Amino acid sequence: ARMVREYSSGISNILDIGQLARVALGIIREGFGARHGRLFLVDRKRDAAGDYYSLRSVGDPGPETVAGALAADSPVAEFLSKEYRPLLQYDVDMLTRFRAVAPTERAWLDELGVDVYVPIYSKGTWIGLFALGAKVSGDRYYEHDFNLLSTLSDQTTVALENARLVDNLVTLNRTLREAYGALDQANQRLEHLDRAKSDFIAVLSHELRTPMGILLGYSQMLADDPDFKGRPGHQTIIDGLGKGASRLQEIIETMLDMAMIDNQAMRL
Repeated sequence: ARMVREYSSGISNILDIGQLARVALGIIREGFGARHGRLFLVDRKRDAAGDYYSLRSVGDPGPETVAGALAADSPVAEFLSKEYRPLLQYDVDMLTRFRAVAPTERAWLDELGVDVYVPIYSKGTWIGLFALGAKVSGDRYYEHDFNLLSTLSDQTTVALENARLVDNLVTLNRTLREAYGALDQANQRLEHLDRAKSDFIAVLSHELRTPMGILLGYSQMLADDPDFKGRPGHQTIIDGLGKGASRLQEIIETMLDMAMIDNQAMRL
């Protein structure tokens, strides 16, 4: 009872998920005399191979986070998600119901080097896992240990949910900041491209204006030349040249207007 009170008061106001893991594991390790322990966050996910449970350790003292995965139909995952009680590594190694555990999953569990797994549930959903190593005394975990560990895992539910919510919000804010940064860079590139477009239109329209004026002037000269007009079929050519040159001149003038509007040199 003293341990439950200490545990409940110790984790009640913690919102940082790493600190929650360190405090919770510290109390549990001291109370049970465990050599080491980990707290895993559990999330159900799906990929091309099917549904699986992703396990990610938090609050580890080392620089690397330990992560693993259990298939949704794995005997270990089915036990931890449905049985609502701790699981011994000894049972995983010896009982026939766990013989179908995949070699990769069994190897990952062996690497953890723990003796007992204590699942954490929220509204019937498996959300976390305590993994505790052997006792310093060399003694095994008894039934009253399992009862106390189950009580402590129930005490952990609300604190873990709150800490996970804060952790998700922090992750979301970081993602949003990164997205805003990428959006700002994209806007800068778009502004650069827009300036390049405006400069291109301005230069192009100015460069085309002079030769276009020459073409339009000569086409008018041909239209006024009596010798050229007097020849059969030449009037059609003259009209076509005049219309084409006038249309091109309109386009060039429009491009100039666009460039002046973009450069705020002209207001509508």
